[in-house]
Amino acid sequence: MELIFVRHGQGEHKLDVPGRLERKHPRLTEQGRRQVLELKQRLDMTKQDLFVVSPTVRTVETLELLTRGMTETRLWVSPLLGPRMFPQNPEWTTLPCDIPLTRQETQAAYPWLRLRTEDDEKRWRLGINDRPQAEFAAEASELLRWMREQECLRVFAVSHDGTIQAYRELLGEKGLSRDDFLGEAGVYTRKS
Repeated sequence: MELIFVRHGQGEHKLDVPGRLERKHPRLTEQGRRQVLELKQRLDMTKQDLFVVSPTVRTVETLELLTRGMTETRLWVSPLLGPRMFPQNPEWTTLPCDIPLTRQETQAAYPWLRLRTEDDEKRWRLGINDRPQAEFAAEASELLRWMREQECLRVFAVSHDGTIQAYRELLGEKGLSRDDFLGEAGVYTRKS
């Protein structure tokens, strides 16, 4: 299976304006939308691919733009791809811009996204942003197993810089830092 991590396009929380990180559920900016549409031209996505997205507005908007015009797509959402601090620091708290949508908010706003039965209410409530590494590793490993069980050649995981870094470490990469972040509408591919 080829695992393709896609970082969302520029979000409103990345603009240089006061209180930007205090904004809940930031959307993509116009520049972010352009970035994603440019990325779409470089990716050869098909209906055989599996798409899994973080439950935030900016990542779902990224997924919508990437898959626009495609039919019979397999679109899933999982809190295990939600925002995650990288590196972890127990003294930090979750910023309002990184609070994901709840299960109920996700279902109401995006009824076309499938919810995994494995993602129970506790997973949705706790998220992964500041979970201890051992807990994150166990839960993230389950999601990776589930992806492999879907028997598809490629999985597109639309997520966030910190989350993508955490999965890369889980998959065996060493020495990653914030300097290795993909950046807006960035892509990282890995055979899994």
